[in-house]
Amino acid sequence: MDDQYRKIQFRTIILFTILIVAVSLFLVILFNFRTSNILNTTALSLLTSENSQREKNTNQIMNRCELDVTYLYTAEYDPADGTEAERNALEDRINEAGVNADYRDFAIVFNDDSSIGRLSETTRELYDDESIYTGLSNLLESRHDSWVSYMQGSKSCLYYLNRFNDNAIAIVSLDKSVFSSYYRKSKAIKGTSVSLVDEDGSVVYCSDSTLINTNFDKTGFMAVQNILSGTENVNDTYYICDTCDNGMKVIVTVTSSEILAENRKAFIETLLIMAGMVIVVMIYGLHRVRAMNSSQDSLFGSLQEKAQHDQMTGLYTKTQFASNADTKMKERGPQNDYSRCTFTILDLDNFKSINDGYGHIAGDDVIREFSRLLNEIFDDKRYMVGRLGGDEFGVFGCFDIWDDETLIREVNGRLWNLRYRFRTSEVGKRLGIPVLSYSSGTVISKEDEKTFAELYKRADSLLYNGKKTGKGKDINELSEKEDHHV
Repeated sequence: MDDQYRKIQFRTIILFTILIVAVSLFLVILFNFRTSNILNTTALSLLTSENSQREKNTNQIMNRCELDVTYLYTAEYDPADGTEAERNALEDRINEAGVNADYRDFAIVFNDDSSIGRLSETTRELYDDESIYTGLSNLLESRHDSWVSYMQGSKSCLYYLNRFNDNAIAIVSLDKSVFSSYYRKSKAIKGTSVSLVDEDGSVVYCSDSTLINTNFDKTGFMAVQNILSGTENVNDTYYICDTCDNGMKVIVTVTSSEILAENRKAFIETLLIMAGMVIVVMIYGLHRVRAMNSSQDSLFGSLQEKAQHDQMTGLYTKTQFASNADTKMKERGPQNDYSRCTFTILDLDNFKSINDGYGHIAGDDVIREFSRLLNEIFDDKRYMVGRLGGDEFGVFGCFDIWDDETLIREVNGRLWNLRYRFRTSEVGKRLGIPVLSYSSGTVISKEDEKTFAELYKRADSLLYNGKKTGKGKDINELSEKEDHHV
């Protein structure tokens, strides 16, 4: 009988293990498929947004150069028949336009090879064997645009040429390192390559310095050559393209495998964990399974106890609120669709007087009403609300907004609504409390802050110092100004 029972136990363990493995494998594969699609879409969206900004920054640099040259047209001078006054006027224009710009060259070259402005020796030496004016004129006539990615073998500069008049050419050169701050590889996604490519397919600048002044990948360039802005997928390689005003293209190159590298690693780790679980189940038998179940029940009960909400208000308890906020602080980053966090600590004004003057039941009603309003006004997936103890509450928010003033306006807008509704609530009228008010302090997370405790400490200090000058104010550390509400 015992042998038969042991056989039944063994078969139960095997069947249970097979079922768990089959279900887990199905769920893992399904989850991996879904997360891969989400990750791929999110990564491309992030890269597209970054590239669009990169194209705008590149346009800004080049448009400024073209505008500086256009400014020179208001002064005309030809050394053959021009006057000294005209020459001085042109020199003044050149100095005014180029004084604040980081150009290597900013000059007008005339047909007699004389020049006005800043023409570097490096550029002059490029045409030691021929007339510099003739060389520039031939180069300008042979191209379909005015931008030259390298000239006479010089590859460190980007040149802009423009015919000033029949006998003169304006020349401006930019050190290509001016693009370095915009053409860095994406921090969020490894393996990306960012390039500025001219209309001939030559790499003007690239995050990989070894590719500068080489020909861009022919397959990728052909894929994006005829589009102004968009993403093309060629053999699981994505080319994200935005076109500058002068026809040059800003192209991000990334492979699907690079986007999904971490997801693939997590999938393999999950499979290994599953294999380990199977081995554990098979070795320890039914007794160990029951022990594991008991342990899991105990762990679940412990987690459930920690996750309990405040019984009076239904809000998160201080412990759970801090734990959730800590997790959010550590998860900040583009991969989680937010990078900034705010924390607002709220304290009811003169609550002890309400308890003493109207009774603790009235005080409890006020607490519940304030909690209800907090839940309604901050009913947004970006926010989390908790009761931190007594008459102290907290609101924690996560945002993808970088601008501090915009963040403060978002939070303060809701605080204004909260203050008005709390002050005019039916609870205050019913209990005969003349004024229901609160004080608050709001702080914005800093990049080096890793824990909620740091955020809490700053907010608590801000509120405490603010209340020294009077209650009933919403204070934020950005402006250190208070909004008084009557």
